[in-house]
Amino acid sequence: MKSFKIQIVEDELIMATYLQFVLSDLGYEVTGVSSNFEDAMKQVEVRKPHLVLLDIKLKGKKTGLDIAHELKENKIPFVFITSLYEEEVIKDARSTMPLGYIIKPFTKNDIYSTVEMAIGHIEGQSKGKTLFLPLGRSKVRVEVEDVLYVEAQGSYSTIFDNKNKVILRKTLKQVASDLLHFPEFIRIHKSYLVNFNHIAGKTSGFVILSNGQEIPIGRAYAAELKSAY
Repeated sequence: MKSFKIQIVEDELIMATYLQFVLSDLGYEVTGVSSNFEDAMKQVEVRKPHLVLLDIKLKGKKTGLDIAHELKENKIPFVFITSLYEEEVIKDARSTMPLGYIIKPFTKNDIYSTVEMAIGHIEGQSKGKTLFLPLGRSKVRVEVEDVLYVEAQGSYSTIFDNKNKVILRKTLKQVASDLLHFPEFIRIHKSYLVNFNHIAGKTSGFVILSNGQEIPIGRAYAAELKSAY
């Protein structure tokens, strides 16, 4: 379970610094700042961001459009940063299929709304195996196949995988609305949601997960579990 990672590609120092500050303040993880084609592609390969914010016009032989074509080829999502007067450039940029545009001059809200729209698109293209759930002011990436179980604790829920746990300010019902449309998940108790693929065994009152954890089976959910397992 990881934070949502964003790489900045911008050759204006003041603009790059502002973007880095705003993104960090909004709770995203900034993987780095690049100012040219070579450095951008190197950082993207090493740091593997979930999204790239890319200025269309970069100084040098290769522009943001060249980077965009490389990102598209490698299926790395990106958003263009551009100016209102660059209409012809925007027309040329369409073929690279960006997830959006941040138009200069922009505000913190412009950045937030564009990034969130991009996240929504990425989630929709993830073949249903990745979620980005709110964690405070940031987003946490959850790989569905890694989740062992979810435990309710009042108005909070804790997602457990083999290595980590993430506490969300969401009820189990709210978390279930995100997870139950995945065939891997089944509710076995009023306080527990489990990943069916991680069930290693079952007793009369518990399921045993792949990590040895025992989760109680609620009476109201026993029949559904029995038919599934």
